[in-house]
Amino acid sequence: MIVLTHFKGHAMGGYGGSMKNIAIGCADGRIGKSMVHGVSFDNQPADWGRWPSKGRLMENMAESAKAVIDYFGKHIVFINVLRRMSIDCDCAGLSAAEPTISDIGILLTCYRPSLY
Repeated sequence: MIVLTHFKGHAMGGYGGSMKNIAIGCADGRIGKSMVHGVSFDNQPADWGRWPSKGRLMENMAESAKAVIDYFGKHIVFINVLRRMSIDCDCAGLSAAEPTISDIGILLTCYRPSLY
């Protein structure tokens, strides 16, 4: 698996790199994505302030990302593009803040479980 991510912030998670990309992106449809966010598929609050705590989201994202990494094992590569980074995620849509961080570069990481 090649995980190509445009690194940026996220309103609930604080950051949105490769971990968020696989944790949310590989979750099963809208139901899986709702589970990672800690809400019911049928009862998603319209107000961000009413969503579960950031701690719960971070724990769920870590578990979801670990499941993806466990599945792919050593056959996964992470590429994070740190260019025109914003504090907002794509989920903010057209109301997302303009990028505030200049171009930093590209970060490449190969997961090697045999090294740990």
